[in-house]
Amino acid sequence: MILKTLLKKIGLSSKIEKSVTEQEDTSKPIEIIDNKNLNNPRAKLIIPTGNHIENLRNYSKVDIPTLGYIKELDNLPVWISHSKNQDKPNTYENIFWCIEPVGEYLYYCAGDYSKNEKGLLEFDSSTMSFRVEHNFEEDVVHVAKQELLYDYDVLGYPLDLTDSIKNTLYEFQYAEPSPYEFILGYYDINDYLPESAKGKVRMTVHQNMQETMLWGMIEYMEIREPTEEDEFERLTLIRAEFPESDLPINDVVNHFIGLVEEYANMPYHHVSGATRY
Repeated sequence: MILKTLLKKIGLSSKIEKSVTEQEDTSKPIEIIDNKNLNNPRAKLIIPTGNHIENLRNYSKVDIPTLGYIKELDNLPVWISHSKNQDKPNTYENIFWCIEPVGEYLYYCAGDYSKNEKGLLEFDSSTMSFRVEHNFEEDVVHVAKQELLYDYDVLGYPLDLTDSIKNTLYEFQYAEPSPYEFILGYYDINDYLPESAKGKVRMTVHQNMQETMLWGMIEYMEIREPTEEDEFERLTLIRAEFPESDLPINDVVNHFIGLVEEYANMPYHHVSGATRY
């Protein structure tokens, strides 16, 4: 299951709800910094005190330049692209809006996101996207382990790389969707993983809640256990999401596998600065 859906399902919701009363200034968020160890990658908790309009008004304008375009995917913009040796990756803060961070460190991001008036990428605006993230949060890593144990060994159909995205998705158009995630079916793409990859991959076909469109997702998860006393368990998540289109499914898979080749089994870096709400 998708991480945040399952977090809510088992009661480990990614949204930490606190009641904040008697605040004189409701336009500025409260920051609770609970990481005094610079080698601790766990996120600092931020409790917004205003509504989303007030909180956005409090943001300074940002300039997130386009680093390039993926020609094979209809010139999909690339926004973040760090080396696997980068020890100062981006976080969701000052990059995304319309999403509550849960401790993510962002190494790669491409997608047809729109920007809001402050220049932030609106997370829920993209139809096609690719992201590479690390996460050290205990609850997120725990849920990922459960997914890897139970959800990533589902027997999938063989994938025909010569077909279009639309035809690939519509193989499951008459399937009965699963609850919670509206998954219609699975494809098996394990044979395309590089030997260096230590995690698992799955490809799912989804139906939106209105039952008006289909979309696909490819997801790679990898857990790195600590090897030194000052290290933490780390989740590597590589995800691609894509809509119905006439583009070849091979172009999506090729770009995704290229990201796995680049970012799977990465060295451990002492990072800090992630947030969660």
